[in-house]
Amino acid sequence: MRDGGIVAARNYLGRHGKRDSAALRGLLKVWADECDDEALKREALLIDYEL
Repeated sequence: MRDGGIVAARNYLGRHGKRDSAALRGLLKVWADECDDEALKREALLIDYEL
């Protein structure tokens, strides 16, 4: 996971008013579904879960 991880992503999205965005949740799902890298797939799922 990148520096700051889920907490950094959640804080960033909250500051920019995107935390409840259906479009963002959809993009995270596509990222997780299409990603071949298991670590990145897990990161997408964790971000979506934490939102």
